[in-house]
Amino acid sequence: MKTLKNLIAICAVLLVISACTEDDNFDFIAAPDADGINFTNTFSTEYLLSSETSGNIAERFVWDAADFGAPTPPQYDLEASMDQAFTTIETIGTTSGNNLEVKVSTLLGFAELMGLDDDPNTTDPDSGEANNTGVVYFRVKAYAGDGQSGSSDTYSDVQPLNITIIEKSAEGGVGISLA
Repeated sequence: MKTLKNLIAICAVLLVISACTEDDNFDFIAAPDADGINFTNTFSTEYLLSSETSGNIAERFVWDAADFGAPTPPQYDLEASMDQAFTTIETIGTTSGNNLEVKVSTLLGFAELMGLDDDPNTTDPDSGEANNTGVVYFRVKAYAGDGQSGSSDTYSDVQPLNITIIEKSAEGGVGISLA
């Protein structure tokens, strides 16, 4: 009987010891935000650009917060492309906040890549129109963690920005045609 009591006591102690182990390795699986991300600011119909204002802020993109259902702050990349399908992507900036500014100099860089200029004598070879207007497309990518493979990415709708380089006048100044 004494042996049976000792055996039960030993089993009880082993059961209590094994039940007290802690598992501190929590695995959270971030799910894409079902609501997505939406821009909350109002955009201009046209952005007038010149090298004289290259240091100015052209636009401040503001968006909703993403919710991945995990206790980790999301990261955001503001991405830009010269085509709506985003076949070539340039990341303008990364933040954990809900807004990011884009300077005129950034838009001028895209204008240069598109072959736009401020010369009133040049025209687009395809349309014959002035060669000073174009469109740059923006979107926000939200992700939890480091954004590497396997992350749950959520994208905003694509926002086009119509850009126009202010053409120089024949006298060397800046001229804006309202025709």
